[in-house]
Amino acid sequence: MRLREVYSICVEYMKKIPEMNVKELFQEKDRETGQYIINDDKGILKYILQEFEMLGQVNVLKPTLDELKGLMTIEKAINYRYTSNEKSQLMRGFRDLLVQLETIVNVCEGYGYADEEYVGFDIKVPDQRDFSSITKNLNDFNKIMKQSPFLNKCDAVIEYRKIDLGSTWIEFGIRGAAAASLLHIFAKFVDNCIKILSHKKNCQKQEAEYRRMEIDNKLIESMSEAHQKMTEALTNKYIGELSGKLDPEEQARAQLCFDMMVELLDKGMEIHHAITKNESNTLLFPTSEQWKEISGNLPAAENIEEKSNCAE
Repeated sequence: MRLREVYSICVEYMKKIPEMNVKELFQEKDRETGQYIINDDKGILKYILQEFEMLGQVNVLKPTLDELKGLMTIEKAINYRYTSNEKSQLMRGFRDLLVQLETIVNVCEGYGYADEEYVGFDIKVPDQRDFSSITKNLNDFNKIMKQSPFLNKCDAVIEYRKIDLGSTWIEFGIRGAAAASLLHIFAKFVDNCIKILSHKKNCQKQEAEYRRMEIDNKLIESMSEAHQKMTEALTNKYIGELSGKLDPEEQARAQLCFDMMVELLDKGMEIHHAITKNESNTLLFPTSEQWKEISGNLPAAENIEEKSNCAE
């Protein structure tokens, strides 16, 4: 998880903690048992447990959340009866949670993180131990940004912002009057490259299956040539949709950019929405779960185009 995402979640839940006021629920007490009986007409406990699911994405908070959930549930059902000791534990747990949230937020802000509103995206660089491979991947990505005809025709420019602390995530912003438009073009480009990679992987699987079945090599070679032509035709189709008519030099650069991006995606590069207050960044790129599918055999790439269309 990106540190900025951790920061954003913690900021959001610091604001929600006052809504999670369980202290006001401890009003009625059973005279016989001495236990507190919670009359939760507003469904506060259910609301808290639902909110804990999102907050649980921050790993460092899990021990505190697990302790609170252990007090608030009995065999997965909500607990409505508490001893005085359990009440004290619950109150202390919420105080500890708030302190942890405040600490994370303060540390992040000390490193320059803050709620911001800008147009942009983040990339996750493939996790490779070979430094020369990492630098090549970044160099190829930079070439795509600089040489692609369809990414350099808007009144906007893609700029490096920062490296997410302690990770391989890099943040990019888009500056200019047509920033939102350029972001949509870039998202469409990524979507097209995912489809091309999906097509290529499916073709490779088919060829590998035929080799396993010991089909004649000439037939496999003929099929491989047909697959290459189909990939080229698909790429040219997408270039035309993004760029319109190009001269031969621009066409060659666009083709190279598609080839490099497909290769980067195949290596494991991911492109995600920027974590900001700007709604222009949402619904354009695959979710983390979709990227897991893409890194496999990519059968669900068509769904990504639907998300992109919804954002336009």
